Amino acid sequence: MLGAGERAGRDASDDVQAEARERAIEALARASGFLRGAAARSLGLRYAPELVFEPDTEVDAREKVERILDSSKRRRLKSPQRNERIARIRRRTGHR
Repeated sequence: MLGAGERAGRDASDDVQAEARERAIEALARASGFLRGAAARSLGLRYAPELVFEPDTEVDAREKVERILDSSKRRRLKSPQRNERIARIRRRTGHR
């Protein structure tokens, strides 16, 4: 059974974050003319390059990996027998 605000494999906060990211990119796109002019003036350029705003997908990937590692860590902590077995192997092999 899913908790309040959850769907299979995704939390409702993920949707809120995705929506906020999309709104931020749209706002930056609307302000791109102003930002281009400001950049050209501050850099002393006659022509400013076009500004394109895209979401940073690496952040999403990093967060996904961190969630997976956290869940793995929680599972390991729930298995004292496994942890003891690993500790014995490490002592035997000299690994820390």
